[in-house]
Amino acid sequence: MHFLLKIVLLWIALSSYTFAQNQPMHGEAGADAQPEHSCLTPEQHDEMKALLLPKIALLRQTQKLDQNHPLFIFPLQKAKPSPALTPWYFINFVEHSPTVGPNDVNQYSAYNRDYNCGTRTYNRSNGSKHTGTDIGLYPFAWQMMDNEEVKVVAAAPGIIFARREGNPDQNCGNFTTGGDWNGVYLYHADGSTTWYGHLKMGSVTTKPIGSTVAAGELLGYVGSSGGSSTPHLHFEVYDANNNLIDPFQGSCNSLNADSWWQQQPSYAPKVLSRISVHRQTPALFTCPSSTNQPYEVNYAQPGQALYFYAWGLNTSPGETIRFDLLRPDGTTQAASIFTINTKYDLFYYYIYTSLPVNSPSGIWQIQVTYAGVAYRQPFTVLPYPVCESYNSGDWNQAARWSCGQVPTSTSFVQINAGHAVSIGAGQGGLANGLRNYGRLIVGQGGRIQLSP
Repeated sequence: MHFLLKIVLLWIALSSYTFAQNQPMHGEAGADAQPEHSCLTPEQHDEMKALLLPKIALLRQTQKLDQNHPLFIFPLQKAKPSPALTPWYFINFVEHSPTVGPNDVNQYSAYNRDYNCGTRTYNRSNGSKHTGTDIGLYPFAWQMMDNEEVKVVAAAPGIIFARREGNPDQNCGNFTTGGDWNGVYLYHADGSTTWYGHLKMGSVTTKPIGSTVAAGELLGYVGSSGGSSTPHLHFEVYDANNNLIDPFQGSCNSLNADSWWQQQPSYAPKVLSRISVHRQTPALFTCPSSTNQPYEVNYAQPGQALYFYAWGLNTSPGETIRFDLLRPDGTTQAASIFTINTKYDLFYYYIYTSLPVNSPSGIWQIQVTYAGVAYRQPFTVLPYPVCESYNSGDWNQAARWSCGQVPTSTSFVQINAGHAVSIGAGQGGLANGLRNYGRLIVGQGGRIQLSP
């Protein structure tokens, strides 16, 4: 799976409303080109089907078949509380084009056709076509994977008839490299089957082969194993006769006439994926995850310069996106409006400004209005600095902390939700001292791990 994620920075005109005590606000916009993916080589796909077919045949001999195919729930769910609003998006759908383009990879071209008669899929010059639905994470894909923020669940009740585990999950491969993925395969009551691929190593359900699972039951976490270079789920469906199914109903679906979803997801929803606050421009979208640095903060000080980002899906020219910086009393500190002049599948806009030196302490909010919906993200302003954890790891790594240094016993420390920070041998007194003075806060799901 070759992930070709490009950042295209676009300087655009910015219209802003200013208020009596506002600091200057500036803005930028950008978009990410959709990645190219080849989840399985033709050889891997044939090998997988050859491995699975005997197991399916055995199940059909022992299981009574229902007459109706299952209706799926969405196979991804949030695994824990997080600021993410809509943390996933569709990368590729099943390919329905009757022809194959001339290039090694033909994606989003005149040679491609998805169920909706769009081009959000791919084929290759060797004749292979995309046979599943790729659902990626956005915008902090690698951080969400590391923190296990998005889980893969069974789309319908079924029986586990195969699974794979132990393959690396930090792949930055292309169309011919990456090896095998980690995956789970379910057999459903009508004889149909579903595949769940690219799962995070070590996260695949430990239920033995032959176990039943309920709709919504955990199968693993989104990863980047196999032919993958960004965390995503490959979801593939076959009917009782082993025919490929596209679970989406649409006028260009050449495989089946009806939808296999309980509620069919929107083809191109106009939503915000996330709003975030940063002390400097985040470094994202690179593989592997260790090369990313979000610089995200939940706390700020009066006079501090901050970047406020809005990440979202599916713009149309002529739309607007508005930022409002709100004080603790709900009044507006500043506001800016962007006019969108390009169609983007994925987008981000941000403003950067300094808080007033006399900013009141308390919970501030950045409000972003897009497609007629207002979204808010809170952050706290305090009169003293706070060291926040960016991710899990060693307490003694300065890069792990928003303050840019290793916290001391006099620091105000925030272990953010989902992070596990380790304190080495002989440093337990530091953690106890922070606790005793009330300067250590551990977010939901956060942990401090003390070494002996």
